Amino acid sequence: MTLRSSALALAAVLALTGCTAGPVASPVKASVPATTTAPVHTPSAIPTPSPSATKPSPAPTQKATPTAPPRDTRKGSQLNTPYLVKGIPVVSKKHRITAAYAPKNPSGAYHLDSTTAAALAKMTAAARAEGVRIRVHSGYRNWAAQFASYQRAKRNYPQNLSFYAPAGASEHQTGLAVDLWDGVTWSLPMAYTATTTSRGTTATSARPTR
Repeated sequence: MTLRSSALALAAVLALTGCTAGPVASPVKASVPATTTAPVHTPSAIPTPSPSATKPSPAPTQKATPTAPPRDTRKGSQLNTPYLVKGIPVVSKKHRITAAYAPKNPSGAYHLDSTTAAALAKMTAAARAEGVRIRVHSGYRNWAAQFASYQRAKRNYPQNLSFYAPAGASEHQTGLAVDLWDGVTWSLPMAYTATTTSRGTTATSARPTR
């Protein structure tokens, strides 16, 4: 039987049974989504700074070397004025003055230099606010008063003579120095007492210059 005769026979059978052949469904092609390739991110290389781009470390700061004070070359009548260091009178056993010298502006309390007297008043007021009592035992002393004080110490306190300055070697003659105490106890090594009592007394005002 040929293919044609087979088809005719199949058609005759369908006609007899009342069945009709429907359209043959064509196969459905499934759509496959196209594969999307994600972009690959390659990390960029970190640039290495060149030596010229690196900030140089600052050079260490050198402290200025303090200059030595000028030599005291005063002689004769030049000793009527004190030896000065940056404008500040310096009087000691190495830098003496004569009886002719007196403070230029002794208008403050205790015949002190006015600027010194103002600073002293400010310091004692600050100490008083903290409950600390400061008293001035001695302020300005001229050459004659210093001479008498030193001679009295030689007679009465020879073992403590280092706490006294001879005439012409005491800063009290400049009007820039004071002896301080607490108003209760007075002793020869009062420099230590003054430093402890006043809490803020400088070494200049507290050191023994009697």
